[in-house]
Amino acid sequence: AVFVDVEKQLLIYFRMGNLSEGTPIPWPELKKYCDHVRENGIIQLINLFLKLKDREKDGLKWGDEVECMLVEFDDEKKTAKLSLTGKEALELLNSAAKDWKQTSAGTAKWVPEFGRYMVESTPGEPYEADLSCFLRVEENMALRRAQSKAVLPKNLSLLTLTVFPRLGCPSFTSPETHPNPGGDVTKSLFFPDEAINEHPRFAALAANIRRRRGRKVEINVPIFHDENTPSPFVENFGELQEGDPEGGRAAREDHIYMDAMGFGMGNSCLQVTFQAESIIQAKELYDHLCALCPIVLALSASAPVFRGYLSDVDCRWNVISKSVDCRTPQEYGDVPLTEGNMRIDKSRYASISSFLADNNQNRDEYEDVPLEMNEDVLKRLLDAGFTLKLARHFAHLFIRDPMVVYKEFLEQDNENDTDHFENLQSTNWQTMRFKPPPPDSDIGWRIEFRPCEVQLTDFENAAFSVFIVLLTRTILSFNLNLYMPISKIDENMERAQLRDSLNTQKFWFRKYLSDEKPVAFADTDDEDEDENENDQHHDEKNERMSAMDMMAAVHEKLVIHKERLGANTTTTTPVPSSVCEEFQKKKKEAGEEVTKECKFSDCLMDEFTINDLINGADGGFVGFIPMIKQYIRGMVMDIDTRFALERYLSFIGAKASGEISTTATYTRQYIRSHPAYKKDSVVSDEINYDLLRHFQRISDGLECTSKLMGKYCKCDKCHCK
Repeated sequence: AVFVDVEKQLLIYFRMGNLSEGTPIPWPELKKYCDHVRENGIIQLINLFLKLKDREKDGLKWGDEVECMLVEFDDEKKTAKLSLTGKEALELLNSAAKDWKQTSAGTAKWVPEFGRYMVESTPGEPYEADLSCFLRVEENMALRRAQSKAVLPKNLSLLTLTVFPRLGCPSFTSPETHPNPGGDVTKSLFFPDEAINEHPRFAALAANIRRRRGRKVEINVPIFHDENTPSPFVENFGELQEGDPEGGRAAREDHIYMDAMGFGMGNSCLQVTFQAESIIQAKELYDHLCALCPIVLALSASAPVFRGYLSDVDCRWNVISKSVDCRTPQEYGDVPLTEGNMRIDKSRYASISSFLADNNQNRDEYEDVPLEMNEDVLKRLLDAGFTLKLARHFAHLFIRDPMVVYKEFLEQDNENDTDHFENLQSTNWQTMRFKPPPPDSDIGWRIEFRPCEVQLTDFENAAFSVFIVLLTRTILSFNLNLYMPISKIDENMERAQLRDSLNTQKFWFRKYLSDEKPVAFADTDDEDEDENENDQHHDEKNERMSAMDMMAAVHEKLVIHKERLGANTTTTTPVPSSVCEEFQKKKKEAGEEVTKECKFSDCLMDEFTINDLINGADGGFVGFIPMIKQYIRGMVMDIDTRFALERYLSFIGAKASGEISTTATYTRQYIRSHPAYKKDSVVSDEINYDLLRHFQRISDGLECTSKLMGKYCKCDKCHCK
């Protein structure tokens, strides 16, 4: 988002400049225009590709997107509700951003989101490739928070919450609204249509998804069974079901039932978008970062409460996936297929299903999940010069129907417009998004990292953003190989969402990131982890060493190992015998069948804790933080930048080790220790108020957060300093 001029962004995604003209087409009338949108969308994509496929040497720019919720506090009644004043708040915030005094923190931009109680903020301009930009990330986030405090009413706070704990409970909005099960948008028993953004795009999206699938969305999250939680846990929806023939029949025993798009799209997240130097680099980054999506999701887990109940999961991902799942019963696999239909394995909001890059690291066997494709689109893209892997990616996106089409914009100039393409591209919400340059702009090929849950403070959100960016730099600089079977990534996504997955789960990952452990990283120590004065005065030899010299030295060692293990050969290269023998030995010791040949991915995969993956393990996985430190150690930078990077990395490392709680674990512990909690999994209005007031004071630096942030707590009166 930060790479597109705001007016253009709003025009493309929201049509804000044409509210009086734009008329969304309702399903099923829209059904007869789906082929028209796909046909013209693919022409627009081909035209765009042919113009820009050779574009290169763009700078490694990047930016963050932080979604926020407007929470209204009533200190007399002890309530915290979602304020449906997003439109008014947006006007105030953009006015403040426009008039704000220029500082080193940069500028900010504010845009609407799905919920009438939501806004999204971004830096006004993308960050550049230089390392000094990392100092501005937290400053810019703090600037946005300062703007909200300056213009919003005193009883209104802009909080970076992943999920509002009582979303969908009675009277959770201000002004008070009521669900409309007999209506024509969500038909929800719990989520009022009035809580959806006023712009017709959003209500049309919710309604058309429901209409296309032929029933309400079905979301069931396992309940957390506390001492007094009924077993089995079964809700009685009673009068809520009046006027709704479906009612709550999709609710499952021992689960929290939700039935509207707002339960997913009404949540918040932190996203980071990167501009690559070229289409080739963008595809490679896309592929490698896919493996890290579940890891970052588990690290950032912030959502243990849904519809006023403690759940047995810590993340929002599957909730939002189900909230926009437009698949019909045939596509879902509930009923037999008829001619012209296909099974579709995943929701349109899901993890990726294919890789993009054409290189020797990307082996065919890694794509081991179903990849449904529009065969006509695939052929046309191949004929237009797309590589097979990139053509397969877009052919997969184009199996979907468009969900929001405006009558006034059915006919477009395919040489210059891309709205039909963006219609389908922007409503395929995968863990990673591959983004072609907008037409007639100075913006390059981009990728968007999407799984991260938003954190309570600017420091935390900055730390995650910087960590993700440093990962991209490290991957590119050391030519790391993070490819693994997509089925294992999918399995990791499920594990990442489980309660306290950070401390209880192991995750599949490659044992060797260059087909064997890089010697350059094997002996990396953590002498700079304590952030003492020695951090500010690194070895003079390292300071004098240029980035290119350091990269060349490390790359030389990596190449030696790659050549020895055959990593630079084709995808049919047999597994190196030493690695294969080790794998076969372990299988034999475990009493498993031993075959003469094994898959490359089997030999190179193992299960690791997140602490192993992030911080490294003695004699095992090297760890991403040690690799990042190896990368930045050779960079010439000022003391302030180096100190800031060390703090962010140390914080992420402490989070991975379990020294610092995830926001989900912290939230769960706060609720369970609250005096009003009855150990029945219910988060009452009183608990909700105290929790969100606590979160608001944490965000403002007024209460100690040592359990949540350890020694990085920034409160004014912190006893842990």
